[in-house]
Amino acid sequence: MATSQDLPAPILTLKKGVIRPYHSADAASLAQAANSKAVAAFLRNYFPHPYTLADAESWISLNQTPPLHSWVIACPASGAVMGSIGVVPGKDVYSRGYELGYWLGEEFWGGA
Repeated sequence: MATSQDLPAPILTLKKGVIRPYHSADAASLAQAANSKAVAAFLRNYFPHPYTLADAESWISLNQTPPLHSWVIACPASGAVMGSIGVVPGKDVYSRGYELGYWLGEEFWGGA
C-alpha cells in the first residue's frame, strides 16, 4: 500500500474517514473491502461478487479520468479503503437529477 504522502489529498475529511480520489495503490484494499456478498446485495446488479483484484483495478482505472463520479472512503491513518461514494448525473428525462450511492465494507458497519 502506498504511504499517506503518496495518496491523493482528501476532498472531505470526516470524523472517522476521508473521501479522496482513487489511487492505483488502493486496488488490494478495495478488493478486500468490496468482496462481500452482504455489500453486493445492497448495490446495483453490475457490482460484481466475488469482487476480485482485477475488478478493483478496472474500477480504479475507470475512476481516475475526469469527470470523476466516484471516490474512495478511506481510513485517515492507514489509507485503507473503507468503502466508496459516488454521484452519477441522470440522463434523458432524469437529466436534472443525480443518483448518490455509497457502500462500506462489512467491518465498518455499525461503528459508533
